[in-house]
Amino acid sequence: MKFYKYFFLLLFVGCQTTPKSEKKSADIEVFLNNEFTISLNSNPSTGYSWQWINNATTEVGKVVGEEFVASNNSNLVGSAGVQKFKFKALKRGRQIFIFHYIRPWEKGAQPAEKSAFEVEVK
Repeated sequence: MKFYKYFFLLLFVGCQTTPKSEKKSADIEVFLNNEFTISLNSNPSTGYSWQWINNATTEVGKVVGEEFVASNNSNLVGSAGVQKFKFKALKRGRQIFIFHYIRPWEKGAQPAEKSAFEVEVK
């Protein structure tokens, strides 16, 4: 009899859902007119680089700088590092920033990786 009591309790607790009014926090939260950075692991010696895919439709931010920073522990040519995109927050709201890791000259090829960040400008 005890088994059934715990089974139904477990079943009831397992079926509960989170309230719909609960707001998911964005990956990046920034205040209007401030800058923020998105950093992605990269190795340009492979020919691949990160490209911001939905830049034409994104209204909440614009790129103000981009750079590649090699790994701290390596002075070797061709070593991996981080590709950094610096943005300025232009308009309040939420938007997804989508990046593809591609070789820019390979038209129509599938990206080696994809990454997306939800940005909220307050």
